[in-house]
Amino acid sequence: MKIKYIVLLIILLISLGGCFKHIDDTNGDDDYTIETFSDADITKSSSSYVMYGSTTTSMNSKTEFKVQKFSGIRTLETVKASNETIIFNFDSQCISGNLRIVIVQGEEIIKDVNINGQSTVTIENANGTYILKVVGESAKFKLEYSIEK
Repeated sequence: MKIKYIVLLIILLISLGGCFKHIDDTNGDDDYTIETFSDADITKSSSSYVMYGSTTTSMNSKTEFKVQKFSGIRTLETVKASNETIIFNFDSQCISGNLRIVIVQGEEIIKDVNINGQSTVTIENANGTYILKVVGESAKFKLEYSIEK
């Protein structure tokens, strides 16, 4: 009887594994442009992604997020503000694949973050909810960020 359950479990795992596949990087090593996801896909509220080899480390107000392979859309942070200034600091490096880092408010991408370098995004008189998202296609990357209010 146990063998039937083990076989059933293996079949289930294999079939589920087929649902979660990485998206190939089809536009070359030096082009990090996302090919699969539209802005409308990115601004949806839910996250859908597959990744492996990830680590997240937070110390004080700084977070470091490293991933060996990432495909999909993931929400990293949600910030709510009421007539405040929000400062996002980034240091990103895309080693391979395609990567996009965005700040979303409502149904709009309000800022694309520079890939492979340091950048700061300041939002003055911020009102509402701001969402930091990463979008990837077989992306191997490292992202350090902090958010100040």
